[in-house]
Amino acid sequence: MFYKMMGLAAAAGLAISLGTLPANAQKTAEKTANPLERECKAQEVSRTGGRARTMIFARKKARDAWRQKVRKTDGKQWASWLFSQNANYNCFKEKGRNRCTVKATPCKLKAVLSGPGKVCSFYKIAGTGKPAKLKEWAKHKARKVWAARVRDFYGTKMDTWLLSNSKETKCTDHADGTHTCTVTSQPCRFRVLN
Repeated sequence: MFYKMMGLAAAAGLAISLGTLPANAQKTAEKTANPLERECKAQEVSRTGGRARTMIFARKKARDAWRQKVRKTDGKQWASWLFSQNANYNCFKEKGRNRCTVKATPCKLKAVLSGPGKVCSFYKIAGTGKPAKLKEWAKHKARKVWAARVRDFYGTKMDTWLLSNSKETKCTDHADGTHTCTVTSQPCRFRVLN
């Protein structure tokens, strides 16, 4: 048991050093972003979710409905519940089931200037690809995952790997001859000068 716990601690340390925290830890880190590092809409969005047996699922259905509405009206980069502000729930019973309404102001991560010709994000984004037989192909798959995650946060203008800053690539070789790669970098886009 002791060796198992030590192995888990070592794996957690490696994950942190690679910048690939477990999903829950990464979400917590993202949620604690300084409000100045976010750009928010002027009006909050309200949405009521479907009925559910438990309060936890009623809240989840309300958040899902909120995300769907924001995605349709403002785009994917605004639809992250993690970056929203002033969120609150109003839950009630309806026909013997729980139902919730959520209100929150949609926000997205703000970009900052980085040099004369680029605008870059505050955060590094990580992407881990599926295993591949060729290491270069494994890196390519990881960069595709990275680009998809960047599009979720910032839209399509910052999803070009070549423009990004502070690039890191870590690959793991498996016993079956395949490779899995994780790439991490700070997304950037060209700055349009007036």
